[in-house]
Amino acid sequence: ALVLGKRRTARMAHLMRRACTAVVVVFVACSSVAWSSDRVRTVIEAESATEIVAPLVITDLEDASNGKCVTVPRVRGVGFVDPDPDARAYFRVRIPHDGNYRVWVHWQIRRNGCNCIWMAVDVDALTDKPDLICGSTYTPLHRSRAARRHALTAGEHVIHIHRFAKSAELDQILITNDLRYMPSRAMTETPEYLVRDEPEPDPTISLASSCAQYSLPRAGKLGP
Repeated sequence: ALVLGKRRTARMAHLMRRACTAVVVVFVACSSVAWSSDRVRTVIEAESATEIVAPLVITDLEDASNGKCVTVPRVRGVGFVDPDPDARAYFRVRIPHDGNYRVWVHWQIRRNGCNCIWMAVDVDALTDKPDLICGSTYTPLHRSRAARRHALTAGEHVIHIHRFAKSAELDQILITNDLRYMPSRAMTETPEYLVRDEPEPDPTISLASSCAQYSLPRAGKLGP
């Protein structure tokens, strides 16, 4: 009887362990599904910026993800142009979920010296405390992240990039709420998160369309 009781106890313990394992697996699976549906990785090509202010320009770069980058131009006989304090690129993006986000850039620096750019979200990086993005290496193209996380609400936000290092070449921007994600290469752009101004309708086309659809009422019978 004693042996039978021990076997029954061991059997019950085994079944309990299996049940607990099953519950954990289901919980993790459900959590993964929920997290995957809320995960955001917004990728914007630098040349897709809402506005680029001189002296920054869009130029060809063979190694860039789309063959182009945003940089300070080189002047023959002078080298790199010093960035104007107002020179900037900014990006209007749509964030689908509330949460904490981190900004990464895919870029490279052609020569030794300053290896940082200023970044700010929804504020001017020149008048407010900027978030520095610094590269640990120069070439080739690599990922660098902003120093701080940003609490963003769902909706439209503006990413400001200021104070380009003289030889910095910006390829892409990544905004993600996957704070443990460590990107190591260029990614495919997600244009659905890029806010574009809708073109204003052409009034001449609207007028022509209205005239084309208008018809005179049929005349009634004249006379008694």
